Amino acid sequence: MTQLLHNPVSKLKQTDLSLAKATLKELFIKCLCIYLLMALSSLPSDDRAPVQLSKDDKTMHRQLKEALSKSFYEACSGVVQALLLACEWHLTTDADALTLVIACPNMTINWRVLSNLSAIGNSLERFTPNAKICICPPLDMGIPFELRVDEISMYRNLF
Repeated sequence: MTQLLHNPVSKLKQTDLSLAKATLKELFIKCLCIYLLMALSSLPSDDRAPVQLSKDDKTMHRQLKEALSKSFYEACSGVVQALLLACEWHLTTDADALTLVIACPNMTINWRVLSNLSAIGNSLERFTPNAKICICPPLDMGIPFELRVDEISMYRNLF
């Protein structure tokens, strides 16, 4: 595990990396849940969030994601829209950020997406400055590349 954290260019298989990420994410979620439970336990029951989301909550969340996806797509240039159509993509939301996940079908499309990272980031940044982009190459062709939209300027000369 320490090898993974200190040497990101290690020769671990994709499954090993995915497993390590999943383990770290699971640990983070457990810690966050414990923290939230401790923080919320002092609130009166009327002020606490529901333990389970209702059917209406789930429907509203799905509608919000659909509206965000449509608005984001429409905010993109024709070039970026064409790239998105060539890939599988979706927006995810969590407490920290809005994340655009783009799964590229081949390395040519992956490179084109990376080359248009600035335009993609500009479209996404219109919704929130805390947004992230995760670009996933085809399976067994590398690891996902994730960055915040406010970091894109640092990578501008690489692509």
